Amino acid sequence: MAHVDDTGKITFDTPFALPGSVSLSLEAQGELTPFYADGIKYYVSSSNGGYEGDWELALVTDEFREKILKEIIDSNKVMLEKADAGVENFAFGFEIDGDARGTRFWFYFCTATRPTTESETTEDTIEPTTDTLTVSSAAVDLKGDGNMYVRAKTTADVNDGLYNTWFDEVYIPDQEAMLTSVVAVYKGSKTTGQTLDKSDFTVVAVMSNGTNQEVSDYTISPETALTEGENEITITYKEVSTTVKVNAGGPE
Repeated sequence: MAHVDDTGKITFDTPFALPGSVSLSLEAQGELTPFYADGIKYYVSSSNGGYEGDWELALVTDEFREKILKEIIDSNKVMLEKADAGVENFAFGFEIDGDARGTRFWFYFCTATRPTTESETTEDTIEPTTDTLTVSSAAVDLKGDGNMYVRAKTTADVNDGLYNTWFDEVYIPDQEAMLTSVVAVYKGSKTTGQTLDKSDFTVVAVMSNGTNQEVSDYTISPETALTEGENEITITYKEVSTTVKVNAGGPE
């Protein structure tokens, strides 16, 4: 879901999947406005009104109905549609198949209509029914700098790390990759009574754009001497921590 606060800043929730897409057609909205002077066309201005179109899918899930269409589930696990419930804005991500790899999109500030409820009498030939939503996408200021963005799409030059994590979170233009986790591997051979140092570990920072980088400015805790048997060691890099089991044998 997309949330805009009183200052105009927009934030997005963690994306969730909506399987079963059948077709999608989003048409650009806007118009060309010519300006004439001296009997000729001086220039033509083009407005960007976002996109609008139909999204057909096998079934609108209860999760989408609850989070986006604001339907509620009562104590008996019955889903109810309230007359005065609005719909939530949301970011819409999807992939269009390509030759080498599909093109991935985020449409930033979308609204959707409620699907039509249809039913057919059972006959000899079963014709599956589908749900269709009308989706409208508008421009929004993503970074608070006055620039209005409608959508983002991957290109052939997007690195594999960003491409593979494209749907983990909504893409923000030129956003610095965030540290998501730390992986540490013990490669030393210290014995009881010895203390650990950075030569004993390989530590890798895992970033939100899917890239990894080996780091050295981390801390090791505890800094006390190893005891015989298993020692639990905490490796911390930029306030993100992981634990490593270090087995120390007796001194040679």
